[in-house]
Amino acid sequence: MATSTLRSTKAITDYVVLTDELAAIATRQKDIERELKLLQAEVLDQIGERRSVMVNKQVRVLSPRIVESIKRVVDDETAVEYCRQHGLKFQERTPVYVAPATFSVHVKAGLLPAEFYDIVETLQISVL
Repeated sequence: MATSTLRSTKAITDYVVLTDELAAIATRQKDIERELKLLQAEVLDQIGERRSVMVNKQVRVLSPRIVESIKRVVDDETAVEYCRQHGLKFQERTPVYVAPATFSVHVKAGLLPAEFYDIVETLQISVL
């Protein structure tokens, strides 16, 4: 049976400490995102079209913005076959598929039929 030692090196200690810090940051990020979501409706009501505010001795400008995201509603096989027939780009290595970024480019260029995707609009707040 091999013996183990509990002694650490500086590199091991630094690595473990940084890993713990990263986990704590990820947890805090989730908490912050949850808080932002709760405040969003109230802030949107208060800023109207645009509102400048002073926060921490800095002028910040808040305005609503609409973010569009493209949701694919067809499977890879259908998307690949359509792209192949119409000379559009797709991933040809195994597995064959249309990458999400490529799919979005094709949608924005008007190259795919509307029944292949849904466009979801989300109202967010831009803070400058």
